[in-house]
Amino acid sequence: MQGTKDINAWAKTLAQKIYSAVGSNYTYKKNSNTRFFFTFKAYPTKLKRDEKAEWCQLQRELLSPFKNSYSYQYSSPIGVHLWFSLEEFDGIPESACQDEMPDGIHLVPGTRYTYKQIWKNGTLISCTTIDTPPSTNNNVVLSNSKPWAIENKFVQIVRKPIVWAYGISSVFLLALAWLLVGTATINYQEYRLNNLNEELTLTVDAKLNQQNKLFEYSRRIQSLNDWSSHFGDFPSSISGVLTALSELGETTVNNIEWQNKRLSVEFVSTSIDVTMLVDTTQNLPNVTTANIKPHNAKDTWIIEVQW
Repeated sequence: MQGTKDINAWAKTLAQKIYSAVGSNYTYKKNSNTRFFFTFKAYPTKLKRDEKAEWCQLQRELLSPFKNSYSYQYSSPIGVHLWFSLEEFDGIPESACQDEMPDGIHLVPGTRYTYKQIWKNGTLISCTTIDTPPSTNNNVVLSNSKPWAIENKFVQIVRKPIVWAYGISSVFLLALAWLLVGTATINYQEYRLNNLNEELTLTVDAKLNQQNKLFEYSRRIQSLNDWSSHFGDFPSSISGVLTALSELGETTVNNIEWQNKRLSVEFVSTSIDVTMLVDTTQNLPNVTTANIKPHNAKDTWIIEVQW
């Protein structure tokens, strides 16, 4: 029961906010000269939403105290409120145009009549019209700033199922459009990234191929340079040793042997400075060792140089 009251209070507050936002400019004509008979009936607990309109129309016919009457109807969140009159009237009943009152019994002065009202859970459930003139000592003032029982055109339109259907369809279409645009954007970005990746791969592959070719050319050139000295460079080696021997004066070379970076020269010299000759050959480029030893023959020597 408390949950129902909370829902009703929330519905009333929402209705007032909607009226304040979009319904304050709604113009209506208030009827304060016609005497109305008011009645209220709550919705049955098992009444379905799509059955409310038919049920309210049935109550309009059953609850009329007159055989031929005119009426004004307002459907609140908890029930139907009906104002009946014997005569045709123009405008909306004055008690329907007033502001919502606190719960309890109130004696409300109107323009012509005084209304004894009972409010419960923010809803008018009883309203008796009294012929006595309004009392000037009554503290309750009838205000019409926020009519509690008037549905403006906007609210009436919004309540129609077709409007909700259009609204839900519009939201769905907007969400679908957003999803399609998002998907298309992601697909396009993926396509662009794949293209950029392919372009970058081709560029990098081309540069890597060039780098590999340059490395291969450099390796081949280095191989050519190393080839001549792989087992020793005989021309430069013999040239260096013979130059050193020529500095001794008259020298005769008897034999030369060259194998695997090792040069052996047999020579004849009458004047030899062993220390100078070893130092000279030892300082030749790429020479690791240099030795000199006497031969069995007179004035004959053998110099051995290792590269």
